[in-house]
Amino acid sequence: MSGRGAQGERVRSAEEPLERESELAEIRRAIAHAREGRGALLAIEGPSGIGKSRLLASAAALARRDDMELLLARAGELEGEYPFGVVLRLFEAQLHRADADEQRRLLRGRAMLAAPLLDAGSVDARPPATGDEFALIHGLYWCLVNLAERGPTVLLVDDVQWADDLSLRFLNYAAQRLDDLPVALLFAIRTGDPGAESALATRLAMQSQHSLRPVELSLDAVRQMLAASEVPAVRQEEFVQASWETTGGNPFLVSELLATIRQEPDRWSRADPASVQTFAPQSVGRNVILRLESLGPDAIAFARACAILGDAPLTSVGRLSGLDLGDAAAAAERLTKAQVLAAVDPPTFAHPMFRSAVYGEIAPETRPRAHATAARLLHDEGAGPDEVARHLVVGVPIDDAWALGALHDGAKAAARKGAPGTAVRYLRRALGLSPTAQRDAAMLMDLGMFEAAAGDKMSIARFEEAMTMITDPSERARALYALGQTLYRYGRHSEAAATFKRGAELFGEDDEELGRMFTGAHVCAAWFTASMRDEAYTWLEASAAEFADRPPRTASDRVLMAALAMRRAALRPPAAPHAALGLAALGDGALVREQSSEGLAANLAIIALVWCGHAADAERALDCVLEDARRRGAAPAFAEASFVRALVMRARGRVTEAMADAQAAIDVSERGWSSMEPAPQAILADCLIERGELDAAAEAVDAAERVRASAESRVMNSWLFYVRGRLRLLRADPHGALEDFLSAGELIEAHGMLNPAAPLGIWRAPAGLAAHAAGDAALAGRLIDEEITLARRYAVRAQLGGALRIRAATEDDAVALKTLEQAIAALEDADAPLELARALADLGRLRRRAGQRVACREPLRRALDLAHRCGALALERFTHDELLASGARPRSAVLSGFEALTPSERRIAELAANGLTNREIAETLFLTRNTVQWHLRHIYRKLGADCRAALSAQLAAVGRDGGSN
Repeated sequence: MSGRGAQGERVRSAEEPLERESELAEIRRAIAHAREGRGALLAIEGPSGIGKSRLLASAAALARRDDMELLLARAGELEGEYPFGVVLRLFEAQLHRADADEQRRLLRGRAMLAAPLLDAGSVDARPPATGDEFALIHGLYWCLVNLAERGPTVLLVDDVQWADDLSLRFLNYAAQRLDDLPVALLFAIRTGDPGAESALATRLAMQSQHSLRPVELSLDAVRQMLAASEVPAVRQEEFVQASWETTGGNPFLVSELLATIRQEPDRWSRADPASVQTFAPQSVGRNVILRLESLGPDAIAFARACAILGDAPLTSVGRLSGLDLGDAAAAAERLTKAQVLAAVDPPTFAHPMFRSAVYGEIAPETRPRAHATAARLLHDEGAGPDEVARHLVVGVPIDDAWALGALHDGAKAAARKGAPGTAVRYLRRALGLSPTAQRDAAMLMDLGMFEAAAGDKMSIARFEEAMTMITDPSERARALYALGQTLYRYGRHSEAAATFKRGAELFGEDDEELGRMFTGAHVCAAWFTASMRDEAYTWLEASAAEFADRPPRTASDRVLMAALAMRRAALRPPAAPHAALGLAALGDGALVREQSSEGLAANLAIIALVWCGHAADAERALDCVLEDARRRGAAPAFAEASFVRALVMRARGRVTEAMADAQAAIDVSERGWSSMEPAPQAILADCLIERGELDAAAEAVDAAERVRASAESRVMNSWLFYVRGRLRLLRADPHGALEDFLSAGELIEAHGMLNPAAPLGIWRAPAGLAAHAAGDAALAGRLIDEEITLARRYAVRAQLGGALRIRAATEDDAVALKTLEQAIAALEDADAPLELARALADLGRLRRRAGQRVACREPLRRALDLAHRCGALALERFTHDELLASGARPRSAVLSGFEALTPSERRIAELAANGLTNREIAETLFLTRNTVQWHLRHIYRKLGADCRAALSAQLAAVGRDGGSN
């Protein structure tokens, strides 16, 4: 307990650690923030034994005192491959204590995405979908939100450096979203141990508002600790001084020294103070073993079983140690009294160093058999399959049916948790123990799927061998199609195309529609592969008469139409008529309903619409794809649709939204999705350039460099070269910029794309601008003229206007004025507000330089307004300065009305007007409730609304009046 003295100063509880007053004050502050509804993140960093766990124990006591929800977990040194192991320890106790109604409440809304993880006893008989990590993490976050709605919550995680990667990803995800939650997340992380380093744990620590770094105890604190000894010699000042110097003031080592003294009081009563030096940190493990030996064989067996099993109930540890329940409990009590264990049930080591010492003392040749025995025991007790599998994979080989089944089930459970690498390890062990003639087809097929998801090389021939064991043709086809989709999502386009092509060969003869489905998917995947593209699209054009000139009758018709729309939009002028193919393929959401957001074709049709100048239609189609991906929790599909939406927003000049969507795609790509890299990183850099943040843009370019596409999919690298060229041109490196633009163009032309709208917009004109700056006027003129000619042939007005604007930058002012007027005429109806703003700004600048101080202001004012609405901060600043130079007093950026809303605000306003609650908006847009609330306050102020009904009425009026986009 705690209290206050006569002078109002806190009196330290006897249970509180010595010399940790400032650290405890910070812990109290974090917990107080949670009670007040504000999130708190607090890291406790330091070397082993410095007292991090003791501080977390104090935090737990404070939370219990205040009746707060308390979730605790401790990562284990030997459990890093147990997917979501720490998360399960945090949440499972809460769910197990809850009744059915409370469980439903905790898993309501988006939290249901985490149900497959938290319902560990459920093993899906079907091969589970891979790449569900994002959905699980997002679902866990909303489970935390639901829990916190019940009351302020404290999460404590000890030894976070040993946590599995997926748990660390969740903790990082939650840490970024604590602001509006009554949640305090406190964690301890060990420093100074190269074997315990973790990039994800370090990233989590860097997010902490404040880190506690407890220091070594002073001489006086060591004196207080040794004063508790019943051995008089230990309390002498020379002994205290020697103890302090030997332990370095490390609290754990001082405690261990005291425990050693208590074990042998006679020896230490006669000891010379200098003998303390024999107690070195490396001797702690030996001292623990000596302590165990004094407790008897039952205690030794129990401690070894505890080291093998990790966190497990007393009954399980007792069975593994060969003790009945009574003897096991007695052994645990003795170990707890000797401070080897911190608790009896579940038995937990008092310090990770103790577990390491006990586990290391088990003979290496004995450990595999112990793990195998543990696996059998856990299996018989009905433990989760991944718990059983993690022991089987390091135990002596067991080829019994139960063990092979447990490895298979454990692999499926690991894959469902987003850990395909662990799943591959389990299944490879199972297959290695299975006689070739008795191999299970489902196991072989799952291994192929998980290898694809993990990025490992896999054999389609082996997958085909597995399919021959399956008698149901539809099940065989479904498995092969799923393999192709997985390969595609992870950027292995050539393997995906080969898989789909093989599927067409295997199934097309018996089922024409199924064969066409595989063929359509093959064509979609082949678009990205240099070696397969031409053959696939030659066949597509030759077969187009069968489906292109009539409404689609089947899902395969839609897939083929989507691929054809993309091909023709890229190659066959004019572009606009090909939009009809893309729209027919999408069928007002029919393609997504038939194939889901995880299909390959919908995004290709949407990209074709952009290239045809129908970006508004593309945006509407994307809403359907994104909603399906969110509902399914399909992370790779969500990431790819976010990337495509970034393309659409970029084409429509909406910089802020394009940047947000590109970042969403990047966030998921860091977890394995890579089908479009490095394009999302390049789009982010492009948006940062528009905002004038050149240093940040350079960092994004570096990130794009690190994830260059493979040789087979090298066309995606055109994005990297293009945006690096833009950056170099702005940084006065025209020669480097020219080289980059030409490299981008070489890749685009080699891929058979002539439409200046595909894939990233005009590149010849920017290359011409770089050539002009480098002093090569002839090359500049040729490149820009070629761009203008192609833009006119393909009738893409936005690209024509952009090329004319760049031509003006290479001309004398008098000629440039006329060229800019032509550019503006082309852009007025092109749904390209940012490009129009650039042309207007250039026109205003030239008029001002020509002395037309009044005539320059109208285009500059229009440019300022458009640049603001687009989020193009660099152009907005430039235009504002031009207006000042003209003698005008530019008004502030729009501060009220619908046009004042940012793109993100508009999206939130529309959802709120449609009746969604703050929580529902947050779930839909992957935001926090606090972020939504913050945006709504600004929306209400800008629109002069005070409630959702007024907001809805205003937006309806804007719709009737034809409010701009």
